[in-house]
This record gives sequence, C-alpha cells and structure tokens, in this order.
Amino acid sequence: MGPLLLSEYSKRMYTELVAHIEAMIARQRPEASAAAALAMSELPDRHHVLRAFTVPALVITDDDDALMTLPTTEAMADALPNGLVVLLEHAGQLSNMKATEVFNGTVRGLVEKLQ
Repeated sequence: MGPLLLSEYSKRMYTELVAHIEAMIARQRPEASAAAALAMSELPDRHHVLRAFTVPALVITDDDDALMTLPTTEAMADALPNGLVVLLEHAGQLSNMKATEVFNGTVRGLVEKLQ
C-alpha cells in the first residue's frame, strides 16, 4: 500500500479498516494503480475552477492526512468563495470510512443549513 495513504496512527488504531483497504488495493492491477498515480501527478492546477465554484463546499481533512496536507487543504478552501475547512481528528485520508458518524453529521449539517 502507498505509504502516505494511511497515517501511522490509523494503522495502529484502525486495524480492521486498514486490512480492508489493503485488500482492496491488492485486488488492483499494478499497472492500473501506476497509471492512476501518474495521471494524478500530472493534473494541472485547478484553483481557477475552485474560484468559480460558488455554492457552499466542505473541505474535510485533518492533520494526519499525509496526501492532502493541512496547508494544501486550506489553500483549496481559500480558493472556494464559500469553502469551509473541517478538521476531523485522526481521520486523515478516507475520513468518511474512519470517522463515518462525524463525517456524515458534518455533511448533513451543511445540507440542512442549505435547505
């Protein structure tokens, strides 16, 4: 598994989830994973797209996320006219799987606010 996908904390505290994620990754063809990683690394800057996105948007992360660090996340949220950074403690990547109730409650809260 990619070393940055899950933090050391996640590997210690979410052993069943880590095993599930590792199994999902292991089922992928290596050349497909390599092609996806290469494609992501070559994506151009899209901050202009974020600046044009005018509806409210959540940018959910935490300080354990090694792929999308907090400064990167904050830059994304700052580019969004109605962006809001939400930190979920020790959730890192895959926060919807590691902090499901808090993640879902956060999204629900925004949806309810917009209704």
